[in-house]
Amino acid sequence: MAEVAGRSRPSRPPLLLDSELTTAVLRAAAGAAMVVLWLADGLADGYGVAGPLIFAAMAYSLVIFAIVARRYVAGDPYPRLLTASLTLLDNAIILGLSAVTGGVSSLLVGVLVLVITTDAARFGVRLAVLCAIADSVVLLVMGLVVDEPHVELADRVRLIGWWAWLLIGGAVLAGMIARAAFEARHDRDVAQQQAAIDRMEREIERQARLELEAADADRREFLRVITHELRTPITSIGALSRALAAGAARLDGPQREEALSLVQSHADHLSHLLESVRDLATATVTGQQRTVLSDVALLDLVRTSASAAGLDAARLQIDLADGTELIRTDAEKLRRILTNLLENAGRHSLEAICVEARLDQRLLTIRVLDRGPGLTDDVASRAFEKGFSFGTERGSSGLGLWIVRELATVIGGRVWAEPRPGGGLIVHVSLPVLRPVTGTPSSPALQP
Repeated sequence: MAEVAGRSRPSRPPLLLDSELTTAVLRAAAGAAMVVLWLADGLADGYGVAGPLIFAAMAYSLVIFAIVARRYVAGDPYPRLLTASLTLLDNAIILGLSAVTGGVSSLLVGVLVLVITTDAARFGVRLAVLCAIADSVVLLVMGLVVDEPHVELADRVRLIGWWAWLLIGGAVLAGMIARAAFEARHDRDVAQQQAAIDRMEREIERQARLELEAADADRREFLRVITHELRTPITSIGALSRALAAGAARLDGPQREEALSLVQSHADHLSHLLESVRDLATATVTGQQRTVLSDVALLDLVRTSASAAGLDAARLQIDLADGTELIRTDAEKLRRILTNLLENAGRHSLEAICVEARLDQRLLTIRVLDRGPGLTDDVASRAFEKGFSFGTERGSSGLGLWIVRELATVIGGRVWAEPRPGGGLIVHVSLPVLRPVTGTPSSPALQP
């Protein structure tokens, strides 16, 4: 088929399906056959020029084959002007050679059938039939004008009719076969595209099913963790409550004070756990969360977070670099991040907890440093996974650090941990911040 116009290079078709290259091969084969016929004295030479013309036609066929083969190897398109010009030249050369080798009685007229067949494969039935009719008209004129060798007029007419029938019939038959092959290829391409669409739909369904299964597994795991964490404090509170209800006869003063302290401790445990559950409910829809920006005094925010984490002020060391006193960010989410980090550090370390803040351009980095047992490399890589607990004093639910990561992601930041020189852990929180809009910071304790 003729190459569609355009600058883009199409994908190279298979060798046997490239009609222009196939035509070039047949053209060269026809040229070689004509040379063999000439050398075997199978062609008449009524005008003394047939030999040079036949060898020139052979050279033409080889040159065109080289041009087409080069374009095929390079993947270059065949310009429409090239294919049209070659079609005209092929018909003209065969008609001319037929005229000088016996007219309508020349064996070379049969090559026209091959030319028309290739035209039908390249351009379709209509153009091939038009070419066949035009060749038949030229043969009619040739049969009436050319008289070498001498053939009776009636025999010429019969030959003209025969060739015309072969040319037109060959054009129609080859065109129908080419059309059928084109439709078959089209149907195959449509089937392949539909199969690709079906595969894509199945893959989408499979991914959706896997996501649902993963969500269901997360839900079951979450319920398991919550159930496990609730069992101990609730059982303990129940036992302590029964003991306290029994009265002073069973508990002396120090024992009663210790029981009340344990009840308060378990109540705080449940409070932290419920707050983690609340954060989890919002963090699992991270994509739908919005940030609420406000001007925040970072020192007050750190102190408020430490108080919410149950960390004694005497154990808290704060080091804020210049420029971090007043920042613009989501105060509530940053408070929850700091609360979880300080609660985790206080649970694993009995020494002072240090909070540092540095501002580089518009990137705020907060570090929480403790002197706890630290983390090994394998644990550090999983520290922020949901439900993962570590250390001798395991956390309330293994959700704290995971929630820190999720909240940091919501406000465009990231979080990571590394060992602290000399022992302990450093947790880094890197967040983008904006310049404060006002000079009056908002109170973190009043944030919604």
